[in-house]
Amino acid sequence: MQYQLIDRRLSGKNKSIGNRERFLHRYRDQIRDAVRRAVSGR
Repeated sequence: MQYQLIDRRLSGKNKSIGNRERFLHRYRDQIRDAVRRAVSGR
């Protein structure tokens, strides 16, 4: 099963899009596993 994360938060003046991309790239698997566990527990 394929998940696609869409972050629709607005980036503020002092926020960097690159930081958000690095965060998502680094933690994508952990986020995917957490979502899978949360959904299967329902």
